[in-house]
Amino acid sequence: MIQKVKKIFDHIMLNPTYVSTKKIEQVLKKSKLLNCNKILDVGCGDKKYHKLFSSSSYIGLEYPSNTEDHPVDIKLPDIWGDARKLPFKDNYFEALICFQVLEHIPETSEIIQEFNRVLMLDGKLIISVPHSYRIHESPYDFWRFTKYGLIYLLLKNGFEIIQIEPTTNSFYNAWNILLTTLFQPNVKCTKLKIAILTLTMYFLKLTVYNMDDQKEWENPVDWIVIAKKSK
Repeated sequence: MIQKVKKIFDHIMLNPTYVSTKKIEQVLKKSKLLNCNKILDVGCGDKKYHKLFSSSSYIGLEYPSNTEDHPVDIKLPDIWGDARKLPFKDNYFEALICFQVLEHIPETSEIIQEFNRVLMLDGKLIISVPHSYRIHESPYDFWRFTKYGLIYLLLKNGFEIIQIEPTTNSFYNAWNILLTTLFQPNVKCTKLKIAILTLTMYFLKLTVYNMDDQKEWENPVDWIVIAKKSK
């Protein structure tokens, strides 16, 4: 039983992407995109959001790589390809989603222009990007984004902003940094780890699941934006 509980904590409560993933799922469910006829997931990874869409409407695209954080033997995408040169005709998709990808692209304008090309006019784009998160998929981790930088990037490449919001509050971000530091394999502080593990559920109850009550959002883990192609 103890091992089972620990596995749940390791997989969920102490997973630094858990809260962000749940926030993305909430945004997707509220976005009215689930019934789109054609939706592209760029950088789909293990296709964790595929379950939210009709199988016939969803296409997952992934770039072949083999970094420690992104092994090449992930669940096979529908298409292998480069987001900077998408293998689709102009004005093809009703919607495009792209989560935690832009930080790995040296020239971010190129990928946003390509998103604009394959989207229909008024097609919806949902993107998430890190604001404060550890370096990952080294050495292909180039950027962190403020909401103002993200807005600028989208506006200058033919998109209109519908909404932008953080995935977490600032206090959770501070806690997340502590957790990801303490639970690295080379960090040996067993008693401290147990104490952190014990307090995690209480912390999450106070901060994560009551995020709507928080007023300060200037330093989240990630930003998520909904935009539409305007030109």
